[in-house]
Amino acid sequence: MKQIYLDNSATTLPYDEVVNVVCESMKTLYANPSSLHKKGKEAEEKVNVARKYIAQKINAKEDELYFTSGGTESNNIAILGAARKNKRNGNKIITTRVEHPSVLECFKALSLEGFECVYLDVDEEGIVDINQLKNEIDKNTVLVSIMAVNNETGAKMPIEKIGEIIKEKNPDCLFHTDCVQAFGKIQIDVEKSKIDFLSVSAHKIGGPNGVGALYIRKKINILSPSYGGGQEKGIRSGTVNVSGILGFEKACEITFSKNTNHKELKEYFLNEILKLKNISVNSPKESVDNILNVSFVGVKSEVLLHVLESKGIYVSSGSACSSHKKEAGYVLSAMGRKPNEQDSAIRFSFGPDLTKEDVDYVLDVLNKEIPVLRKIMR
Repeated sequence: MKQIYLDNSATTLPYDEVVNVVCESMKTLYANPSSLHKKGKEAEEKVNVARKYIAQKINAKEDELYFTSGGTESNNIAILGAARKNKRNGNKIITTRVEHPSVLECFKALSLEGFECVYLDVDEEGIVDINQLKNEIDKNTVLVSIMAVNNETGAKMPIEKIGEIIKEKNPDCLFHTDCVQAFGKIQIDVEKSKIDFLSVSAHKIGGPNGVGALYIRKKINILSPSYGGGQEKGIRSGTVNVSGILGFEKACEITFSKNTNHKELKEYFLNEILKLKNISVNSPKESVDNILNVSFVGVKSEVLLHVLESKGIYVSSGSACSSHKKEAGYVLSAMGRKPNEQDSAIRFSFGPDLTKEDVDYVLDVLNKEIPVLRKIMR
């Protein structure tokens, strides 16, 4: 049976070259980079080459990039560390209602520590309310955290405009952006967008699981929630994941050289899906080319997900990090979608090697199964 993986926003298949680099480095660069002997120094040198290469992709300097275990840890270190360090300057922090759970849970924790948490609204396309942001930033605001690309709908936030507004309203206010879904999909420039903290993850771009990075603008201090041996200049303690980092570097090299463009394929897919009738498109026009979120009204997401799975098609009903929670539909709810639209949403997220033949197979299955499921579920 044909196998088509359309859940690349949850995680990606590692590139063969990445697997080779990881396996080879586990055999040859096994020493701890913190060790003072020759083997340790060899590993450290390789890590720093990777650090410089990845930093360049966001127009950052080598000494501004810190390796972590992934996007969630990067978000935790940035948000908790920045807010706690600057609490004496103010206790107001701002985010949106559609952030990844790793951001929202940090805000929830900080609210218990006495921080005033403001959650910005989004419009029906999932784009943050810029005027509300302008009105909310004041002298007591120490941190704003807004994602670059939404993980469920692919909506692109106006990051450059947001950075400009933050620094105009309060030059001392710090700006964090979760770029896990944006990295390798759209151009990100930390200088141009006035970003102070930026989170990325390897497994979203064909790299290994368990490795990510956090950009911290030079001269900005935080109270890291990570305690231990003081690796990564005290920002993230724990033995450095050499093989994972080198796999991350290789994934970046491949991703940024491929320059995959799914725009035409996405438009074709969407136009064909709309022929099914009673379809609600949740991804806005201003969204990344690899994510399409659609509600097949009248068919429960979970039911359709498993029907597609039986045909060798793998999709998602939302964020993989919140799919087992009751509030899993909070993004579409914030966008004003009705309950029946939230309950019937499917996220298709394309990989770099998706073909028109693959899309046609998925469309054929949808055309056959959706009418049948709607009759059954009336």
